[in-house]
Amino acid sequence: MTQRRAAGAVEYSSIIIYDRLSARIENKRDGGMSYSKRILFGNDPADDSIRAQLQARTEALLKPFTFKIPTRRKNPAPGPHWDPRWRWAVHRAIGELAIETVNINDQVCAQSKAEANSIKARAETLYQEALQKDILSLAS
Repeated sequence: MTQRRAAGAVEYSSIIIYDRLSARIENKRDGGMSYSKRILFGNDPADDSIRAQLQARTEALLKPFTFKIPTRRKNPAPGPHWDPRWRWAVHRAIGELAIETVNINDQVCAQSKAEANSIKARAETLYQEALQKDILSLAS
């Protein structure tokens, strides 16, 4: 086996490892993340103030939206576990009623209980219509 050595290289059992490359990897423990990912998901203390500002702004934005409407419902038919008709019905109801909402982790959040109830009621109507339409199309 021929042994080659580049400047600044160290050999360990026939594998050449470059010191400069390993030094770069050591300095970049974040895996080459972008700046925004480093702020959001990194643990560099230099970014703590920015992280705190983002958290405060996000909490202030989401605080009024406390009434939750789940966008998942068990599928009554064989197929995907979650029924896609329900998610569609909820978002369609929001569009028809023109109510301001935010999506948080598979939930739609409204600002008041009355808004949430009206969205749920309209979504249930749309859902039942879509379900009946699908049942009729399967029967024929």
